[in-house]
Amino acid sequence: MKKQWFLTLLVAFGLFAPAAHAQQDAELPRDLHGLWWQPGDPGWAAAVFDHTSAMSSVLLVYDLVGQPIWYTAPRLDCYRKEPPWVNVQCDGPVYRVTGSYFGASSFRSSDVSVHHVGQWSGYFYTPLFGGVGPSLQRSLDLTYSTDGPSLLSHGQRPMRIQAVDPAADFLWQDGRYSGLWQKDDENGWGVGVFVQNDSLYATLFVHGPDRQPHWYVALAKESPYDDRLDRLFEGDLYETRGWADGDIALTGSKSIRRVGAFSLHFGAEPGDPARLNYSVDNIHVSKSIVRQR
Repeated sequence: MKKQWFLTLLVAFGLFAPAAHAQQDAELPRDLHGLWWQPGDPGWAAAVFDHTSAMSSVLLVYDLVGQPIWYTAPRLDCYRKEPPWVNVQCDGPVYRVTGSYFGASSFRSSDVSVHHVGQWSGYFYTPLFGGVGPSLQRSLDLTYSTDGPSLLSHGQRPMRIQAVDPAADFLWQDGRYSGLWQKDDENGWGVGVFVQNDSLYATLFVHGPDRQPHWYVALAKESPYDDRLDRLFEGDLYETRGWADGDIALTGSKSIRRVGAFSLHFGAEPGDPARLNYSVDNIHVSKSIVRQR
């Protein structure tokens, strides 16, 4: 089987079956929230989060040797007062964050450091709504820089949003769960959560043993026989390798490797914390996390 980047496997491997029940977003539809990727160059992505009064993003890319590395744009200024069917422009500074190793016995705030490395600028095109829900055809032209020249010049390689449940015609994501989750007393790392029907995928942006930023992706499902109010999603965690950030010649290689198990247990009420459990090469982590508004 040819190894491809995780996001392209969602459909190809048939791991997402049609959902047993549809749940429309309990809040306003997330018009920009999601995981954006480039079909012509799969292997990296931009996770975009729609908060109450701002936007944020995490760039999931690769360093010079193909190791996964992430950067964050914690606040994007967007033209969000316009109707959602109008094209939207978002801009903001990009930072590189170092922090405590995810497998350490305790978190140390002194390990966290933040460095300004560039700029994030994106333009979201085409109407969002297509009758009964957000359209998968909306595109993003993204230009960003990380300690170097700007990458992805405007209009050259438009990005698409990744469907959580490929069997669904539209992109209703459950706003009670989809979003950026963090542990309140541990700054510097987080989990991007994307839920649709009984399917979930997540992006873990944490730090490796060298305290450098490192990311993983998870694919999880909810049991179709589980009708309790607190929802449990269980699945697998993966590490990917890809072309170096900005490598126009595409001289590297791509790979995907299962590193362990993943589960996310949401509380019965919308504001409840969630229990995150995951393992990476037999290093087990359990955290209580809350959604950032």
